[in-house]
Amino acid sequence: MEIQIQENEIKVTSGFNQLKQKKITGTRLATILGLNKFNSPFSAWTEMIGLYKPVIPDQYLKVGQVLEKPIIKAIEDMYDFNIKTFDKNEIKFDNFKDNPIFGGMVDGIDYDRKTLIEIKTTNVKNKRYWNNQVPIEYWYQAQLYCELAKLEEIVFGVCFIEDQDYKNPNNIPIDDRDIKICSIQKADIRSEMQKAIEWYKEYILTYKSPKFDFNKNRDMNIVNEIRKKWRIK
Repeated sequence: MEIQIQENEIKVTSGFNQLKQKKITGTRLATILGLNKFNSPFSAWTEMIGLYKPVIPDQYLKVGQVLEKPIIKAIEDMYDFNIKTFDKNEIKFDNFKDNPIFGGMVDGIDYDRKTLIEIKTTNVKNKRYWNNQVPIEYWYQAQLYCELAKLEEIVFGVCFIEDQDYKNPNNIPIDDRDIKICSIQKADIRSEMQKAIEWYKEYILTYKSPKFDFNKNRDMNIVNEIRKKWRIK
């Protein structure tokens, strides 16, 4: 595979069979639109074509897996919902397999109420980010899935956990943790989705990156990792 790093962009010119063209999931939409303060469109591109894979600590993944069902149960009890969940292997990790560009996994759906259920876990230190609002990257994630699934409303269930919970996820005292449940209306994000489609065609289908920022440590760390992994001088 041949990879060129010129000025502030990367282009793959051969060996495409070693790469991927992953879909735009809900977690990537805000990033592609340039609205994620932690990641950039460039970082999304490197992940989606398989040049770079971010490392997510196992304990964060485990906490989310353990708490998803109890949080869904809390929502069902509070709102008298009937929430359908999905086996990740049965849906092959994508609720929207028929869509060639957008995809992702939803946490649950109440079809009778046409409501999407999104479950989040975060450190209690981040509670202020959920005061009277939903963080923008999660807002776009839920709005995308709501649009794709043809639903009308969104309910978030967010559990705020303590530092020690990451050490022993299977024994988190869920009854002693604060769970915030908030409902938001579906918004019209079709124009943002169209922008994302154009971005996908311009960068993912051509294997040519958006410009990276020399002043962003995140972008430059990724560039350096790509140089090492693919032995680029």
